[in-house]
Amino acid sequence: MTAKYSILLILLAALSLAAPTTQHLVQIGAAGSSGGDCSTVQMTLLDARWSSLPQYNGSLGALALTFYSSCTYNAVTFTAVPQCPYLSPGQPAFVQHISAGSTFSVTLPVYAESLNATCPVEVVASAEYGADFSTVLGATGAYFLTVFVPPYPYFSVSLKGAAYLGAPSRLTLEVRNPYSFPAEVSVSSQSAAVLSPTSPVAIRGDASIPLVVAPFSSQSPIVVTIASQDYLGNPVSYTYTLYVSAAQPPPPKVSVSPGVLYLDTANEVNITVEVPFGANGSAAVSISGASVSTSPVVVPIVDGRGTAVVSITPLQSPVVFQVSASYSVGGYQQSAQASTAVEAIQPLAALASLAVSPQMLIANSANNLTVAISAPGSFNASITISGASTSAPMPAYISGRGSAVYSLVVYPYSQQVSLSATIKTDRGVQQYTVSLPVTTSNILLAVPSPSSVAAGGNRTVTVELINQGSTLIEKGVVVITPAAGSSALMGTVAYNFSSLAPLGVIELPISFIVPAGQAGPIPFQYTVYYVTPLGSGQEQGTFYVQALQPPSLSVTSVSVTPQRPQAGSPFFVSITAVNNGFVQVNNLEVALKAPRGLVPITPATSYIGALAPQQTQTATFSLNATAPGNYTVYLVVTYQDQYGVLYNQTIRLPVLVGEAARGLFPSSRHTASSPSLGAATAAVIAVAVVAAVLIAIGAWRRRR
Repeated sequence: MTAKYSILLILLAALSLAAPTTQHLVQIGAAGSSGGDCSTVQMTLLDARWSSLPQYNGSLGALALTFYSSCTYNAVTFTAVPQCPYLSPGQPAFVQHISAGSTFSVTLPVYAESLNATCPVEVVASAEYGADFSTVLGATGAYFLTVFVPPYPYFSVSLKGAAYLGAPSRLTLEVRNPYSFPAEVSVSSQSAAVLSPTSPVAIRGDASIPLVVAPFSSQSPIVVTIASQDYLGNPVSYTYTLYVSAAQPPPPKVSVSPGVLYLDTANEVNITVEVPFGANGSAAVSISGASVSTSPVVVPIVDGRGTAVVSITPLQSPVVFQVSASYSVGGYQQSAQASTAVEAIQPLAALASLAVSPQMLIANSANNLTVAISAPGSFNASITISGASTSAPMPAYISGRGSAVYSLVVYPYSQQVSLSATIKTDRGVQQYTVSLPVTTSNILLAVPSPSSVAAGGNRTVTVELINQGSTLIEKGVVVITPAAGSSALMGTVAYNFSSLAPLGVIELPISFIVPAGQAGPIPFQYTVYYVTPLGSGQEQGTFYVQALQPPSLSVTSVSVTPQRPQAGSPFFVSITAVNNGFVQVNNLEVALKAPRGLVPITPATSYIGALAPQQTQTATFSLNATAPGNYTVYLVVTYQDQYGVLYNQTIRLPVLVGEAARGLFPSSRHTASSPSLGAATAAVIAVAVVAAVLIAIGAWRRRR
């Protein structure tokens, strides 16, 4: 290879690796000529630029070329001949007539096999006729361009954070902008109030945008609109819909002190109400089972907490405090209810005492109810229960001396169960009425950890059973099984536990098989049978484990062409990968890392983009070997799954570069020792050598 042609290769490599500005996407290398005989093509390329950009690999773009013609031609065809694998030609452009001294434009369509790449392009103009149609001209002219195929704006979005229904919630909008295009991000929703941002947010590159959103439903769609421009300044807009999963705000908490009140006696009671989010508001406390001077009692709430002191006289046990709280979070109103019960007992001077346990019952469940009676000497008592079915006929009769305990099972069918007792002693008769509130809320929650697993194979997760209530669960049994329609393969499992305190957690490991092609939520059903000091109960629920499809990309072949390059000559490195998984591979990219002595001619990074399942893609790189030796080329393959998780693998490829071939001309010493070689013969050999070199250069150029 001559020194002049080596310099041309270096210049082309530098142009292909340089990132052009948006104003110079297409550079003219050879513009042609406007002087000479009109028997040849005498046209000058004045301007070349993209008129429309390709948007993805394999899409169509168009190059607009402006020429000046010195002569008149008829039936002229313009053809684009890309000199790299990144562009493919479209249909040639045909011009019927070109007048002498005129300026005209043609548009050549080309297909982009890869974006963000630079490619030399030869434009060939073929004129069939000259000024008239009597003589076939058949002249051609070539023009050379360096074309940069720019990337196209591409974005992906996701949401992070937790939200509550009807309350301003702080989320984070993650925007991925791999090519760092300037853009404006707007957020809107018809099912939620978007409090911030209220105007478009300008970004350049990846961005994390804080959001303040008040959802109106458990699944509120958020619309994200991203406006940008391509390299030509044309507007580009994308719209994405994301869903905000919103939960109910935590319930308020109410506490009363002292924890025991005295019947028929004035008691000073301190009531404390707490609401979430550190909000401000007020609570109305209604008290049943007691005489109150003011009802309801209004408790102001500041910074999430409020207290009030009230004097009450209990008339029965327990005394129930029902709270209706109203508070504001960021201008949005919330309301919630809560209740608690406090036992009321007779003063020490009472004829007899009555204690009932538990003080609260569970609806639709069998509750073990214990009635304890104490009195000096002998006594007889009758017990009547209303609002619940009982295991014993009513009234029930209890007799004893000093104390007696009576147990029975009650099954509530109303919101409150009333127990009336008449106790006869030697000194008189004592009557009691006890109201037992009935709760229907679920207190047990099952949460899987981790909440997502890879599809295909046996998987193990830990189910955390959380006691959300304020009552100790003494013992219980948890039964877990795949829900109806679930794709998981697992038998029914059961766990016994002995104690679960309020806000306590127990961990239950489960194992199941996820089918290889499964993707999406897998439902599991759990049933808990438990016993508390308030009685026994049963709860059912469903939790979900997300099945993820991990990407699977295999490299099927790597090659060097020719297998043993020669020093000072170009060669090619190719790698072929196949997506042998069940999901699409995103942002597939191959990067070439070459050692000193191997100089890349084409860009060292090949962006492939998305690769569908069972599809194959090949990336090819061109290098120039500057010196012989043993080299190692590394090909780094990176890609992402549908959730943006990055994967990579590195392929090691050895390259053996041999010595350059000896020159075609013999040395001067050898020529001197061959007297039979005359001057004419030497001249013929010189001409043949030059012709061979020119033919080799033309063949190499066509391969590019």
